Amino acid sequence: IGDAVQKNERLFFLKSREVAVAVTEHLEDHKDLDLAEKKYAMAKDLFEHRAVSHIALQQAESDLAKAKARVARTEEALRVLGLRVEENDLSSELSSLIPIVAPLGGTVVERRVTDGQFVQPDSNPLLVIADLSSVWVLADIFERDLHRVHVGQRAEVLTEAYPEHRFLARVSRISDVVDPATRTVKVRFLVANPGALLKPEMFASVTLMLDESARGL
Repeated sequence: IGDAVQKNERLFFLKSREVAVAVTEHLEDHKDLDLAEKKYAMAKDLFEHRAVSHIALQQAESDLAKAKARVARTEEALRVLGLRVEENDLSSELSSLIPIVAPLGGTVVERRVTDGQFVQPDSNPLLVIADLSSVWVLADIFERDLHRVHVGQRAEVLTEAYPEHRFLARVSRISDVVDPATRTVKVRFLVANPGALLKPEMFASVTLMLDESARGL
């Protein structure tokens, strides 16, 4: 937790029984494809020398087409499971390992997996990565003040952790739902976070810049 990671960086590997079975099927289908190609080449040569019938050549062509289709199917199954055939040595013992890469650059904020742990195929995340270069601040705006808020409006964010520091922000979204208990609306502000000073779950207050001015000389 706290480590910075880059996009597409390998985070860890999963050893999968399904991948091991798919790899075995792919290797077997590749052997069948090699054999089918040799049989087709032999049948074609014999047909050209009128040593076999046209039906025998057609049968060899059909077997070759079926072998290619099986290889393509197993290659696609491996890609779905996270393995690219052209980038992995499927004959090695590491072929059943699925590399898990970072979908974005950021900071590891949660880790729920350890080395050698058995994991279930559910929706619970094993690692949580957040891009903290900019963060969201959620504020409650009273219903009576909603007409004074609009998307793109400038604001300043203050925190208890850095009382002397003012973070510049802009309104990025206004909720469509009013809380019936508090009569407030959630407003989301997008805040630049240089130095990662702002942390998730911090308390903050927002000062909106209203587009109001008084005429004067």
